Amino acid sequence: LKCVQVAAGRHFCLGMMEGGLATVSWGAGHFGQLGLGANKKAEDGNLTFVPQPIVIERLLPHVIGSPMKQVACGDWHGLALTESGKVWAWGSNRSNQCGRKSAVKSGSNQAPTIVAPLPVPFDIPFSKIAAGRAHSVAITKEKAQVYCW
Repeated sequence: LKCVQVAAGRHFCLGMMEGGLATVSWGAGHFGQLGLGANKKAEDGNLTFVPQPIVIERLLPHVIGSPMKQVACGDWHGLALTESGKVWAWGSNRSNQCGRKSAVKSGSNQAPTIVAPLPVPFDIPFSKIAAGRAHSVAITKEKAQVYCW
């Protein structure tokens, strides 16, 4: 498959393959931003650094029911948007940039992480996504409303 879109975060990258059939990640992964899950490791057994693109199995179309449309990177988190309009997020969630309330108490120096992609809990379809340093943005399909978290 040919890579048709790339996004770069802080020391990691995401790529979307032709037809949205696969999403790949590579680079630093110490905040879970590679989206590989806790049990998936690179060929050399390393989860904190992957030197070449590796498929994020959790985002395969047959697993989530839709091919990918777009990927985006924040500093330490990743986003993926499906053709059906669902947003998936993973990585550092210190500022709730993955769209989920943190289980870590405020003031803790432990960064809450999501190591495998999870759906962002909105019941509206989105058409575009973007990610900043510690925030995420999506535009709804229907009314072109902007959601930020």
